[in-house]
Amino acid sequence: MARDSCICQSSLWCRIASYEELLNQHIYVVFFLPLLIASGGNTGSQSTTLVIRAMAVGDVTMRDWGKVFAKEALVSFALGITMAAAIAVIGYYRGSDYGAGTETAIIIALSMVIVCDVWWTIRCNYSFCL
Repeated sequence: MARDSCICQSSLWCRIASYEELLNQHIYVVFFLPLLIASGGNTGSQSTTLVIRAMAVGDVTMRDWGKVFAKEALVSFALGITMAAAIAVIGYYRGSDYGAGTETAIIIALSMVIVCDVWWTIRCNYSFCL
């Protein structure tokens, strides 16, 4: 699992480097990258931990996959929305210094919801594959 994490991180930084010119034009967005990345990882780790624990104690079997998936998806979405609301406020003020407060707030908030949901989906399904 650690090897997979290193491969994903290396891939991520290569992708970010390919957007260097765009990021230089919107440098205030770089402030949010560590927060977005960490939030996605934390969301994924939380769902993985809960699913594996439930499987270990016998509360969940493969037949329960749909029910667990739906419940965890709802939790992940709610978490993403809550975190998006908080980060949108910060994004608005941070972007306002560069004349892009509203746009920054919207983009950062949407990114938070997407990152949380995507990482959750990957990690939750990965738990059932173990």
